[in-house]
Amino acid sequence: MYKKLLLLFLLFSTPVYANLIVNEVMYYPSDGNEWIEIYNNASFSIDIALYNFSDSQSTDAIKTCPSFLGTTIINPNEYALLTDKDTSLYNTTSFNGTKVCVDDNSIGNGLSNSGDTISIFNSTFNISLDYSLITSTGSGYSLELVDFSNEWKKSLIINGTPGYKNSNVFLNVTTENILKITEFLADPQGYDTAAMPDGEWIELYNEGNDNIDLLGFILKDKNDNNELIITSTNVENSTTIIKTREYKVIYRNENGKFNLNNDEFEKIRLYNSNLTLLDEVSYSTTREAVSWSKIKDIWILTVPTPAKENEQSEIEDSYIKINKIQDLGSDKKAKFGQNIRVDVEIYKGDTTKNNVKFFIENNVKERISKVTDINVYSKFLTYDLTIPLQINPNCKNEFNETDYTIQAEGLNATVSTAIKIEGITKSLCEKIKVSLKETEEVTYEILDYPEEIIFGNTSTIKLKITNKDTDEKSLEAWSYIYKGNKAVSGDREANKKLIKIPSESSIISELTNELVEEISGDYKLKIKIKEEERKTPEEFTLDVTVKTLAKNSEKEEIIPANNKIKETENMITGNTIYQDSNIKTKRSAIFFFTGTLICLLLLIAIKRPL
Repeated sequence: MYKKLLLLFLLFSTPVYANLIVNEVMYYPSDGNEWIEIYNNASFSIDIALYNFSDSQSTDAIKTCPSFLGTTIINPNEYALLTDKDTSLYNTTSFNGTKVCVDDNSIGNGLSNSGDTISIFNSTFNISLDYSLITSTGSGYSLELVDFSNEWKKSLIINGTPGYKNSNVFLNVTTENILKITEFLADPQGYDTAAMPDGEWIELYNEGNDNIDLLGFILKDKNDNNELIITSTNVENSTTIIKTREYKVIYRNENGKFNLNNDEFEKIRLYNSNLTLLDEVSYSTTREAVSWSKIKDIWILTVPTPAKENEQSEIEDSYIKINKIQDLGSDKKAKFGQNIRVDVEIYKGDTTKNNVKFFIENNVKERISKVTDINVYSKFLTYDLTIPLQINPNCKNEFNETDYTIQAEGLNATVSTAIKIEGITKSLCEKIKVSLKETEEVTYEILDYPEEIIFGNTSTIKLKITNKDTDEKSLEAWSYIYKGNKAVSGDREANKKLIKIPSESSIISELTNELVEEISGDYKLKIKIKEEERKTPEEFTLDVTVKTLAKNSEKEEIIPANNKIKETENMITGNTIYQDSNIKTKRSAIFFFTGTLICLLLLIAIKRPL
């Protein structure tokens, strides 16, 4: 029990409850920041800059702190925190009252740890405190005025309660068997120390008939030194009042020491500001994003319900629903090349997977659209989303079906729905510039090239070359088709040609290639252009597909039903239907020569005497 101190209030005949009250003093800090908490007990505002501060060593003026713009006005029923001008206190302490400093490097000449007399005064007012009669608080604990009375006590909370109600205020509140731990999240998604409302949290419930201020109450894990002190900074709406029959969530909120284990024994304990144990719970394992909830005095793993009554509901599996396909025509069909939107509902259950893929495929599982990926991270949430899907243009008519399927896969769930696709968006199949390269003086464009090459046909490449220089340019261009080290269109420079481009003008030139062997498959088309004065050519490498037309089977001669051919043992087939005129001439000459020869022989035979 601390001794009562001598507290002198001098304001002519002012009673004990003066306008300004020294409410808390940190004279033995653990972090080097000495401070004094002042309370305005008046019904009007007070300018603290009209006062001075002194201890037994020196006197200082009171003003705003140089580290930030502020005021020296203390409003009624509010706190002010007085410290030195070089303090780092306001960088680490959440405090919404008036922040003021003395004009020196320390309060007075530094508050003595063994005792000192401090005063706040002006010409008509003096409030003094001699704390030398009080047993030392010890490093890190403040000296608190109990409920604005003449009694002072050591704070129950390390570093005190600057800007908040003193921790000794609620010692007379009975909270045993009234405050209960009812739910906690030990393994949240993301960082355990994340700022609220993320990170670890503990839910409390007030079973009593009175409201309770939790300020200064303490949560501890299994290690006595790991404390989570309840203040306005780790509860929602900055209020520490828990009303009767109400739930209140206390967030770890970046606290580095207090820590709930995920896969080994852990204990959570709740103390009031008098360090009386109110409730405790222990566990040995948990699951990510799943909370432990107390339901009918039994602890079970459930979907988290912070600040709400706990529900004994099953943890559902993830699911995906396709609700509607937008952008279809009046015939309820889409076109190739079109962008459509799909309205979906996604529920993420107890899974660590995040990704869901959407695409369209045909009946042999070939994808005919780009894949749209989305990620959903929070467990036990339902997402209503609109997913865009881009259907391939199908310019080469590779797909001729009508019925296709929109497929969704992810979160250990799959779902599909039918979609009809017909027609081509022709504008997407128009030829566009394939490639462009530019030097300081010349621009090369490939206007057209054969993406598909049929064996036996000539393939043509169109080049546009622009000369931006004022002088004529000469260059060489050639192309070839290859795979690996093998050129399949003959010599690599077989079609090399010299091109001259007049100054400041453009020309269009063509290169042709023919395959020298019957092949099919995926190949590369290489185009090279070399300016006369350059050592190395510009190169374009393009993908092409080589195809071989199927050989025609021998045609059977079709004979009308009314034309009958008599069957003979020596049927002559393959009658000539068309004959080249040269062949006809040659055959006529043979017949003419043969006939003439026979006639001569007969004439000779007739004239020869018998």
